[in-house]
Amino acid sequence: MANTGIKTVLTLRKYVDGVATGETKVNDPGDPDYIAPYEDLVDCPTGETTTSTTSTTSTTSTTSTTSTTTETPPNPITSFVIYGNSSSQGFNTADEACTGADTGITVYNDQDETTPEGAWISATVLYSDSEATTIFNGQGKYFTDGVGYSFQVTSGGTITTRAICEAAQGTDPLVITQSTSDSGTDFLVLTGNVTVAGDPNFTSKGFLWVQGTGTPTLSDNIETVAGTSIGQYTKQITGLTPGAQYSYRAFVIQEGVYFYGAVQTTITNLVGYYQLRDCTTLSTNFRSGQTIEGITLGTNDRVTAGGNTYTVVGSTNDTNIPSVGTVTDTGEQGCPTTVRYYNMSLCSDPGVTFVGVNNSSENLATDSSLENNGTCYKVETETTTSGSDTDITSWTRYNDCAACNAANSTTETPTTETPTTEIPCYNYQADVPQQSGESLEVTYIDCDGVEQSFVYYWNSGNTSVQWCARSIVGANYPVEGPFNQCGGNEPLPTTTTSTTTTTTQQECVNWYNNTGTASGVSYQDCATGDFLVNQTVFGGDDICAVFGTFDEGTGGSWINNGPCNILN
Repeated sequence: MANTGIKTVLTLRKYVDGVATGETKVNDPGDPDYIAPYEDLVDCPTGETTTSTTSTTSTTSTTSTTSTTTETPPNPITSFVIYGNSSSQGFNTADEACTGADTGITVYNDQDETTPEGAWISATVLYSDSEATTIFNGQGKYFTDGVGYSFQVTSGGTITTRAICEAAQGTDPLVITQSTSDSGTDFLVLTGNVTVAGDPNFTSKGFLWVQGTGTPTLSDNIETVAGTSIGQYTKQITGLTPGAQYSYRAFVIQEGVYFYGAVQTTITNLVGYYQLRDCTTLSTNFRSGQTIEGITLGTNDRVTAGGNTYTVVGSTNDTNIPSVGTVTDTGEQGCPTTVRYYNMSLCSDPGVTFVGVNNSSENLATDSSLENNGTCYKVETETTTSGSDTDITSWTRYNDCAACNAANSTTETPTTETPTTEIPCYNYQADVPQQSGESLEVTYIDCDGVEQSFVYYWNSGNTSVQWCARSIVGANYPVEGPFNQCGGNEPLPTTTTSTTTTTTQQECVNWYNNTGTASGVSYQDCATGDFLVNQTVFGGDDICAVFGTFDEGTGGSWINNGPCNILN
């Protein structure tokens, strides 16, 4: 059979003592093992033999026979060994071959040659996905190559269904991708856990990650972590985009094969700031210049910036809120109190005077009245300390001496008579601010002579409010009035009026975020009384908000669970 001409070797395969190792490489001219094209002058054998008795003297690389009619393979000759059963016929299944193949069968692959065992091939590539090796013995049976792989010889003599033997493969490692153990605006700490080391033990571990969704691959970002023992491991990745989504998965490598955990996704933190309340105007429409990660502060912490004093009311991601610049932590809580001094006189005897000190920052109205232990006093003009001042901070406030005297009179009134003392009350009006986060806060003396206060927020649905009062104690926005007289025509009761300062009760509602992450949520917190703007509320969380102040923002799905605690 003519088979002469120029031959070119494309692939080199490694053998040790005639046994294929499974390693291959391209026949590269730069490789020291390179085989140059050569002229083949030897014809292929006819395949005809007259021998009837053969014996094998070697099962590795050298074969000799007692036949005198079988032509000895020409030199140089390359042989390899496959493994089958004792009759050299192979096994019925791959598993049987993997566990029972113990007899070596020598096969030649340099030329078309016949071995004494009757097995021969006609190709130069032994184990390839694209070029088949033909074996004319044990067709339809399974063999092994001695390095952990099984294969089947088809009825046509072609090697097929080559697969690694389970026994040779050992145990696969197992790695789990866990949730991030820490995160910030520009970093994530990826976490994985190797629960099975594998046999042989894995040699490397780490993470693959990518910004966005999808499954990260070896073409994306690769992070390796030192160590080859089981247990949890982490890797911090930095330089990330705030508020962006990232996907990652853990991996280990065993004998060059990657084993992966499931894909996890997470989002870096948005840039957050502290929302501040101005201690002078009481407005909460301010934020810190530093981010939450740049300075650590708590609710009601007192800070200063630009000569002004603020307290922390919460956090915000809204960069439209004006920044006060860099804030300095004073180490104190709440707004500072302003000490005020007033000339005081006895309502029953204006000639009895003294200086009273008020430590609550409240500005007392001239001609208003204070009561202490049943005695009424008149507030005169504001002054400075006398050095021996009387503390009037906790004394009960009234509109004037008449209201104080009436409320604290000890004269018994006949039950059949109606008191005739009348103290006028007038209507007042003020505009409700409409800018996000702002509120109208007013303290006044009601028609019974008792101090009251109320708060209306920008999203209450009101543009202005009216109320009936004897006088105005203080307000953070301009108050118009007095106008027409109102409920003051009703005579005051002769019994003592409660001196407890009250505020309007406000119902609180529990709102539950059923699904999704809601952003831009604003409400007055029933627990603290603070108004929180542009908050982020995750799915499964709930809040307790003052009725009428809740703005659900975007992205969530809210359920009204009814009343929660009451804010007084």
